Amino acid sequence: MQFAHAGLPTRQKSKWWQHDGLKWLTIGLFSLISCYLIVLMYAQGEYLFAIMTLILVSAGLYIFANRRAYAWRYVYPGIAGMGLFVLFPLICTIAIAFTNYSSTNQLTFERAQSVLMQRQFQTGKTFTFGLYPTADRQWQLLLTPRTAASRCFPPPLA
Repeated sequence: MQFAHAGLPTRQKSKWWQHDGLKWLTIGLFSLISCYLIVLMYAQGEYLFAIMTLILVSAGLYIFANRRAYAWRYVYPGIAGMGLFVLFPLICTIAIAFTNYSSTNQLTFERAQSVLMQRQFQTGKTFTFGLYPTADRQWQLLLTPRTAASRCFPPPLA
């Protein structure tokens, strides 16, 4: 008794685009391009995007290349979309909230500390003010500098 193929019977593929060689060539090219893009993301410091791309591409390649995972082809786009557009931003938001890491915090601690210590605040002139009623039922603001005797009358306020 001989069991050559205990599973599904093989069918003859008549079209050129139905052969396994073309399928594996396409999967190989897609894998190489994806790996190149993932390495570029990782090299630029975008670790979360590189990990997310690696997970989505590897799961997609497995599901669409494996005949046993044929039923998952209908579920994968929904799960991938939920992971990419809901879970990934949620995880990134939580990571930024608890680590205070964002695009504005790209300096080392020592450099950020020196930048903050070099900031100076220069005060402008200080004025005392008075608010007086005018004859036509408006208000007049009187600004008087503390150091000089000159006065400033802006236009009346309604």
